[in-house]
Amino acid sequence: ESLNFSDVVGRFTTGEVAFALARMERLFPGEGWGDRIPDIVDYLVRRKAVEEGFVPDMADHWAAYAFAETTTWSEPLAFDDIARSWARKQMGISSVMIRYESQLTNGFPDRALRGATALGAAVGTHGEAMAGWTTYFAATRGVDDDVVAAGMARLACNIGTLTARQIDSDEAASYAQPRRVEGAWLSGGVTQVDDQQHAMSAVLAGDRVSGGSIDPRPSGGRGVGESRGLPRRVAGRKIVHGRGPAGTVAPGARRRCRVSLVATHRRIGARLWIGRVVGTFR
Repeated sequence: ESLNFSDVVGRFTTGEVAFALARMERLFPGEGWGDRIPDIVDYLVRRKAVEEGFVPDMADHWAAYAFAETTTWSEPLAFDDIARSWARKQMGISSVMIRYESQLTNGFPDRALRGATALGAAVGTHGEAMAGWTTYFAATRGVDDDVVAAGMARLACNIGTLTARQIDSDEAASYAQPRRVEGAWLSGGVTQVDDQQHAMSAVLAGDRVSGGSIDPRPSGGRGVGESRGLPRRVAGRKIVHGRGPAGTVAPGARRRCRVSLVATHRRIGARLWIGRVVGTFR
């Protein structure tokens, strides 16, 4: 039985299309590229979660790019309160993901309770989303002014996490081919192209949004990069392609974001563990 691909929708496709059209409108204003953006945003905000089965709603970094891009148009769009509320909710989803991810260590018992650290690509998309939403709200100031400062704090957290997890020269030296590993973000000894692409995009976007004010040095003393404090290989635009040599990445130093509800996180970890044991949590 053949598949009808006209009925298949990628989870990020709609946001990607919105971003592409919004970018084209900025580059070629007045040619109609952005005419359908209101319709696409209406679908994202009001129907996508139910129509595509993403309930509760999923984080969409491409939508964040699209919203931010509309603020650069010669005639920026003015979204309604429902769309702004959805954008704020999206920002909140990314905020939780950034804070939670920053606490993971791959050590025991943390990994058993809360799982392994995410791919570099995943952590990067968290930062890309936060940069996009922060850019949008900063450009459309109003009742949402409070989220801009919060967004800056989360960007600093995300950049710190990425900086800490990037393989430096000392860690690379333990591999058979250090030059193939240094600068990469590995997961289980493997890296994909988008691990570098999304991670680099997040760091550069955070640096741009903050005006270069974010200090990426993780608590724990890991070295700082050369370009206004950016990770060395991000500053040098070096991207490691393909797969790295097999091996296990030591947790190393990492940035811990300030979390006031430590007890709550521990309870969440315990619930996740119980859920895995009984097979009811996915």
